[in-house]
Amino acid sequence: NPHARFIDEKEVETMLRKAGLYPKGELMSTVDTKKIEELFRVNDFIERVECYKTSDDKLCLTIEQRTPIMYVLPDNKHGYFVDAKGNVISKTNYAANLIVVTGNVDQKFARTELKDLAVFIQQDEFWNSQLEQVYVEKDKHGVPVLEVVPRVGNHIVNLGHIDEYEKKFEHLKELYKK
Repeated sequence: NPHARFIDEKEVETMLRKAGLYPKGELMSTVDTKKIEELFRVNDFIERVECYKTSDDKLCLTIEQRTPIMYVLPDNKHGYFVDAKGNVISKTNYAANLIVVTGNVDQKFARTELKDLAVFIQQDEFWNSQLEQVYVEKDKHGVPVLEVVPRVGNHIVNLGHIDEYEKKFEHLKELYKK
């Protein structure tokens, strides 16, 4: 999701300054690339970081962010993001146009089966533009049952159990096209 950004150049600069590692104006011999990498590695919204010095005395810092695919807001708990690999990202002072999952949802279910559903929705142009929320409740056997909330219209779609969701969305798309 190109619009989902956790960190930008300004925040990188702020983090470096706060840690006393801002390299501009410093002698290259005093710049500790390992400490700079460590500073960013501890942030759960950073996938990969690489910092190195070039032969012509330039400092290169490459930061690869995790890509959030959904925001999970379980009943009576703190919300969190889940990335495309199923990693939990706890930073919450962030806004993005992502599918929101609410209700009786545990982290294991969110990081596995719901993550796959969110990737499916995000990669399908039609569903990514149509859906804004997935609500999870448990049936009488404790198995998650899903409802999806479209962006447009005054209806809720009972998707049922998560199994065969691709087929269910295929049938639903045919209904929407009529």
